[in-house]
Amino acid sequence: MRAAPPAPPRASPRRRRSIIARCWWRFARRAGRRCCSSPPTIIPAPRSARCCWPSRRPNSARAGRPPPERPFRNELSDSSRLRFTGCGNQPARRNMWAEITRAKSVRDGGRHASDSREAEWRPIAPDMPARKPPGRRRSTDLREAVDAILDLLRAGCPWRMSPKEFPPWRAVSRYFSAWRDSGLWAPIGHRLMLEARKAEGRRTGPSASIVGSQSVKTTESGGPRGFDAGKKVKGRKRHILTDTGGLPVTAQDRAADIQDRDGAPERLASGRAGFPWLRCVFADGAYAGPKLQTALDGKGRWSIEVVKRSETMRGFKPLPRRWVVERTLAWLSRPRRPDKDFEATIATAQAWLFIGNGQLPIRRIARA
Repeated sequence: MRAAPPAPPRASPRRRRSIIARCWWRFARRAGRRCCSSPPTIIPAPRSARCCWPSRRPNSARAGRPPPERPFRNELSDSSRLRFTGCGNQPARRNMWAEITRAKSVRDGGRHASDSREAEWRPIAPDMPARKPPGRRRSTDLREAVDAILDLLRAGCPWRMSPKEFPPWRAVSRYFSAWRDSGLWAPIGHRLMLEARKAEGRRTGPSASIVGSQSVKTTESGGPRGFDAGKKVKGRKRHILTDTGGLPVTAQDRAADIQDRDGAPERLASGRAGFPWLRCVFADGAYAGPKLQTALDGKGRWSIEVVKRSETMRGFKPLPRRWVVERTLAWLSRPRRPDKDFEATIATAQAWLFIGNGQLPIRRIARA
């Protein structure tokens, strides 16, 4: 008869406790990722609930190494206490929704969250085009048309799926096309920026700005597009110029194969046309080199400061001055319409970009 195989060695109590703690930590992290896609079972945890972690310190802490990071409440869900007694009572970190910020961002009281409030409609009402003298009386309220356009910007749905509370989608599309062809949104955004800076107690015109770009994918709608070899994106690139507070000064939508330093001179010249005292420009490493300086010869005096990333830097670190334009690009990408370029023409894509740019200063004017 063959001898039975020897039994595996039994783990020591210390080893078993280490394995249990490691498995529990992995289970909590995975559960936290799953709760973002499916609603978890919400069970209120009593305040007297104590942490269920082992009372004894793990081996890493006894050896002088920092213990593994525990999942916090905001990693598991937004504000719910889940069925993890060890994580329910721990303080949240990096929570963007404080009592003050949530009160500023609440959009209750209207039909839709994207509808313009009275304080937001008042600054743009004088710029709306008047009815032509020989024409008939309007049957569509311009504020309703603007609210329908803002709803499409926020929801990202097609024209035919516009909610029934708004005017007919054909009438709204006709107004949008007319305002796009007349270039209505660019001067509105320019004036709103001046008013927003004045409401904050600053000079109406900026003297320093930050230049940046963002590459987005396009769809099967067609139109001009290119391939950004640096970011591996086939689509279009948005060149934007902001002030030091993050308000857009000027923006342009072009094919993605145009490099940053080739698209910057046109944006800087456009910013100088609207703000003659604009001098200092902060940029990243993509704008380094003499090519940009050569392209700006004969277009006024410029002081370009390139903020480069340190070679020893690892991971994501906000760079001085550079984080302002990156935050503005993140704000512009929060609505679903600009998240991807669905438009067949550059003019239409740029019109949506101007509408999104106008939402930033108008909210600050309404809160002032």
